[in-house]
Amino acid sequence: MDLPGGNYKPNLMNRVSYDKQLEDIVRYWSQCDLFDNAEVHRNFSFCCANLRHFRPSTLGSDMSHIFREITARQILAALDVHHVALDESVRITGWDQTWVDRLRRAPGIICTYHTGSYRLICRLLAASGISAALLLSADVLKKQGPDFLEIYRQAAGAHAGVQLDLIDAERPTSLMAMARAARAGLPILAYIDGNAGAGAASRSNNLAEICFLAGRMPVRRGITRFASYAKLPIYPVRCTRPAWRHIHLEFPPPISENEINKPANIERLYAPLIQLVDRTPHEWEGWLYRHTPAISGLRENHQKHHADALLDELFPFTVNGRTYAVYGQTLSSIAVDKPVYNALLQRQRKANGFG
Repeated sequence: MDLPGGNYKPNLMNRVSYDKQLEDIVRYWSQCDLFDNAEVHRNFSFCCANLRHFRPSTLGSDMSHIFREITARQILAALDVHHVALDESVRITGWDQTWVDRLRRAPGIICTYHTGSYRLICRLLAASGISAALLLSADVLKKQGPDFLEIYRQAAGAHAGVQLDLIDAERPTSLMAMARAARAGLPILAYIDGNAGAGAASRSNNLAEICFLAGRMPVRRGITRFASYAKLPIYPVRCTRPAWRHIHLEFPPPISENEINKPANIERLYAPLIQLVDRTPHEWEGWLYRHTPAISGLRENHQKHHADALLDELFPFTVNGRTYAVYGQTLSSIAVDKPVYNALLQRQRKANGFG
């Protein structure tokens, strides 16, 4: 997602320039008008709808604050990998020589989420002289792939021959690419909470549905299936950002290949994410995206009989000047006429302190 304040070149920076950019990002997102830019407003409305759907206890008046913190953290996660010395900001638990040695002996799948400074995992691997493969969506690979490769190369330093292979998670051949990486002894890093590949996954019956707070969320089960087939351990990683200058990376014990086939394995992988986002929703980028497929518009009689209730469940947005709303209960999008859009926008602005 291209957002204001989010364009950075892959040049490593010192502490002074890093702090300056961090302060600028935090200040921008704490003050900007969320309704002035169509893309920002659209992302805000989808964030609100996801919060209403999965975490209905979220107050409408808190949604703008959560969204601001999410977007700032999203950009900071991209900024962090450019800073050459984050030691004073980063706390790492579970990462030691024993963990690294086990990863070398038994390369598997490193699973994490879009939380905290998750991109620093690549830096850690490169700095330890470990080559790896990284699963990315087609869009991210196209826009940021060269940056990932350059950052990995710089972080590897004197470790000759260390490389990062990029795998397009949306291509039908992605499993074959993962198999090649595994045969080459490369650990595979995957952000398992993303939507990349969801379309292809649904066509191949590769989705599982899990309980996610107050709702149910389809997730890809290809990672656990592949790990089971290839007899690879899964290395879960938890990344959080408790404060703007406080980054925490946790490396718990891996899930062995003997446990991969257990039915509760997918739920086990997502349990830490569910606990985190229920307690601190602003930590997760996933609120910016829809996690269920869009369905056709609301039933006509539903709109007539429950109009007042729907006003609190509909979040407006525009695409190319056309007016829509996303429905919090189903996460479906519907076209609305301009008067309805304006009424919804007025309620949304008022609920978030914009008058």
